[in-house]
Amino acid sequence: MLRRLIAFAVMALALLAVPAAQADTGNIIEPQNEPPTAKDGWQAGTCTTDEPVGGEPKVKCSPQTPGAFFKTAAGHPPIGFTQYIIQHEESTGKVEPAGIEIPTSPLKEPEDDRDIKTLRVDLPPGLTVNPNATPRCSLADFENKVGELHVPLCGEGSIVGREEVTLVTNVGGVVPAPSPPFPPGNTLPKGTVIAPSEATGTKVRRRFRRL
Repeated sequence: MLRRLIAFAVMALALLAVPAAQADTGNIIEPQNEPPTAKDGWQAGTCTTDEPVGGEPKVKCSPQTPGAFFKTAAGHPPIGFTQYIIQHEESTGKVEPAGIEIPTSPLKEPEDDRDIKTLRVDLPPGLTVNPNATPRCSLADFENKVGELHVPLCGEGSIVGREEVTLVTNVGGVVPAPSPPFPPGNTLPKGTVIAPSEATGTKVRRRFRRL
């Protein structure tokens, strides 16, 4: 199961706590659209792929990619996801001191009201998971540490899902700008979107394992 927390947990100095979405989130997540879109505040579904598809810009499995939905009755979908998007605004800011303008998506004020405590997803009859379908990982192997780093010794087969968090800087002039593409010694403006990426070392992915 893939859980996406999109735009926008707060980084640079805080990471939004995991998850939420029930009836009382109207002032926290983005509104639902009609017809539905990939920008709806709350989404969930089963899919054949979670790789970006569709037109431009490409989007992951969502109401805009009906061809990616898993539709086989009594089948075994390879991807299931839940997603919520925190309320934010579209703006621009400057990478300083270079003065390079980039798009930003700062959280809507007041930021304290954008916090989510609990996420609950109720599965409909017939859509559930088999707890015995994957190898188990012992608690000792899962909690293994190398120095100060948490490095599980579990096999890849014990991974049953992951969480992806898209970050947004909540202050400007603190988070270093990546170099490249920006010159060395610059910082990002408030509202800079930082997508999940293992390649860039952004530690915003968490994998769930069967214990």
